[in-house]
Amino acid sequence: MKEHPFTSLCELLRKQDPDVLSIFNRYAIKPVSQQRPTMPHLTEMIVATMPIMNKNDAKQRINDLLAKISDYGDDYFSVNQEMEKVLTADGIGKLMVLMKGNLPDEFLKDENYKYLFKGMPIFKIKVIDQHWLRTRAMGRYDVKFFHTGTRGDDIEPIKFDTAIAKALFLLFLLMTRTEIKRETVLENKFPSPLRPVLFKLITESFDYDEDHLEGYFKDNSFKDIVKDNKSIANRNIQAALNKRDTEDWYLIDYDRKQKYYSLSLPEEMIDLSQAPSLVEFRDKYLSNLI
Repeated sequence: MKEHPFTSLCELLRKQDPDVLSIFNRYAIKPVSQQRPTMPHLTEMIVATMPIMNKNDAKQRINDLLAKISDYGDDYFSVNQEMEKVLTADGIGKLMVLMKGNLPDEFLKDENYKYLFKGMPIFKIKVIDQHWLRTRAMGRYDVKFFHTGTRGDDIEPIKFDTAIAKALFLLFLLMTRTEIKRETVLENKFPSPLRPVLFKLITESFDYDEDHLEGYFKDNSFKDIVKDNKSIANRNIQAALNKRDTEDWYLIDYDRKQKYYSLSLPEEMIDLSQAPSLVEFRDKYLSNLI
């Protein structure tokens, strides 16, 4: 699985542990506020360092920051600028220490943290539920690359060769950055809880002949399904990406040393806002597996 300062930051902020909440409470920048004095056409701008008054406020600040930094892709200076709007320099430094462990003494002085986010993923993956369209070939979900940052209008559809390859990618998308151990998919020894979930995802997403599908799932273990379809899904992803970003972020990977499958893209880079049915599916069938 691809590791990067961006993934570490996302994970750290997402967990919102006491150390992180303490940093956001102690080193928060008070948002710019506008006060209207008695004289017209005059506005006093107040910017001051001020503790956040409660934990919910700190959590909201964290969630807002996560949402913003995921929109910048490889524009790592903009990520830094967004952080500077929320935390003081000391606060950013302490957050970086939590994120990366021990840092050089000159770290804050030289503002090296501005460069930590170079190499972030450029694209989000957006899934759109076209629930009125449900074909065997395309399914009800459109899966697209969505360019973040200044090229937000750059949307590239991902065309999958087979329904099962597409469903497999959707499954990994819903379980992104989860290590799916190889033992989990060796159904001859360890019955995989993912096979019936994948079957359910296909039947709910595609106009598929269920008798044919049942026969396929009866004859093939989850291991076989992954083996037969992972390379198809990855090939289709590569074709749509067309070398515009590091492929490792978006491909279903198999770590031969640690023996697990995974997708590296942080969940902040996956937009399911137009596919609430997939969110419901994940919460219902995958919440106890990931």
